[in-house]
Amino acid sequence: ADSRRSAGNGCNAADVAARVTAGAVLLDTREATEFAACHPQGALHVGLDGQYASWVGTLLGPDAAIVLVAAAGRAEEGVMRLARVGYENVVGTLAGGCEAWCAAGLPSETLELMPMGDTPPAGWGLLDVRREPEWRSHRLPGATHIPLAQLSERVGELNANAPWLVMCAGGYRSMIGASVLLRAGFTRVASAVGGVDAARRAGAALVGETVVA
Repeated sequence: ADSRRSAGNGCNAADVAARVTAGAVLLDTREATEFAACHPQGALHVGLDGQYASWVGTLLGPDAAIVLVAAAGRAEEGVMRLARVGYENVVGTLAGGCEAWCAAGLPSETLELMPMGDTPPAGWGLLDVRREPEWRSHRLPGATHIPLAQLSERVGELNANAPWLVMCAGGYRSMIGASVLLRAGFTRVASAVGGVDAARRAGAALVGETVVA
């Protein structure tokens, strides 16, 4: 019952900022393009249109205080799907979304969305956040591999001042991973639209156990 009530607990931007300062996690559940265009600085992105509850459960502890950023009419869904997996500490939602956040003069960020073609972009480090079997199967040469489930713990292995293009199979997990890097203070981060699968379809040179030489 508590979690259902909190779905309607719209907090103004100043209240949300105070809760984040006190340790709450700002969880942005909107579409990838909306998150990329503008999101509150420090927000973790896990889109509702995917394995939402599973990834929140992987990345956050069950006692984490959560404030949702959700598209109009979808906050209740975000709360209920978390409650089903035992995450009932949603302490509110950001009323007015990112527009209200920016209007209050609070810091926001953007994220570059980079379509995948047959050639990786020059000058970017490639971070592949897929699972180990996916990585072994096929991958872009020269990519760094850290599975998404381990990224928060291993983010210190990466150069925070280098530009990183985060990729997965299709683009859902790379958005999460990119937000993890931004939260860790990385300054130039992009998410690969279409992921490794799009690169493969475009004819990119791949290596791995299933790649025919």
